Amino acid sequence: MGLSRVTLIGKPGCHLCDEMRNVIRQVVGEDFTELSILDDRELEAKYLLDIPVILVDGQKVAIHQISKSQLISALSGEKSAAFFDLDNTLIRGSSFFLFGRGLKDYGYFTTKDFTKFFWKQLKFVVVGKEHLGDQDRLKELVLKIAAGHSLSKLEALADELIEKELKPKIYEQTLAIAKEHIAQGREVWLVTASPQRLAQLLAQSLGLTDAIGSQAVVVDDIFTGEILGKPIHGKVKAEEVAKLAREKNFDLSKCYAYSDSSNDLPMLEIVGHASVINGDRKLRAIAKKRGWSIYDFRKMRHVRKYGINAIIAAIAGLFARTLRRK
Repeated sequence: MGLSRVTLIGKPGCHLCDEMRNVIRQVVGEDFTELSILDDRELEAKYLLDIPVILVDGQKVAIHQISKSQLISALSGEKSAAFFDLDNTLIRGSSFFLFGRGLKDYGYFTTKDFTKFFWKQLKFVVVGKEHLGDQDRLKELVLKIAAGHSLSKLEALADELIEKELKPKIYEQTLAIAKEHIAQGREVWLVTASPQRLAQLLAQSLGLTDAIGSQAVVVDDIFTGEILGKPIHGKVKAEEVAKLAREKNFDLSKCYAYSDSSNDLPMLEIVGHASVINGDRKLRAIAKKRGWSIYDFRKMRHVRKYGINAIIAAIAGLFARTLRRK
């Protein structure tokens, strides 16, 4: 018997590692290699935050979890993936806003700072259109607030904030589509301008494969308030998806992409199967002409028919409830 094609990287006492070991055995029996990060400093430095990691022929194919169908697909060489935008596609509104709202409760910034968040979030939800200028200013504000704070401290809060702030805003219908891709053996990636580590933790908590996000600069465990390279939106999203496809041998013609924003057209155009979820007017028009699938899971579109007074009342209630949280 030659070298094992499948490698499991983990550590003793890791329950996810035990689960992945059982999945691997169901596919290849005992013909796999298992490595512990505790025995190799290089492995520990590379994979500490990702274990368990599954490699096929030396290439990383999954972190945290893999299904039988995913492993079989990876071994067969037939690989495809589904790419999901985050804000207004998987989550109602801006993940930056929701995470920032949680940080307010921990005293990271003031009510005045939060007000700046609120009005941009309001525009995003009610108008249903992502304005890159607004989103860039929102991201700059979050990074400014994070500057000087510890990455490890924020990560310690992340699980709680994801459960408390992000998960209640998830469109369950979008998540169901993502889960169906997982069941069919595809990897599912979040692709977002939000910080990559936050997106990765959310993907992990939802049972998705991983995430591509903007890289916040960290020096000695402290955020500098800067982004490494360009934020992940527009053409950059498409470039990062194409780069990942080359690295993981995805056939883009067999891949899927989902977004709400016409700003994500470059990403939608490079895959074989593009779909619109909660799309803005421009993207819906383009999707109709091209025959793309269109989904709309927004309650706000139904609320609009009852008039602006109902919307204003709902907004006032949301703002009041948020400001009372101290």
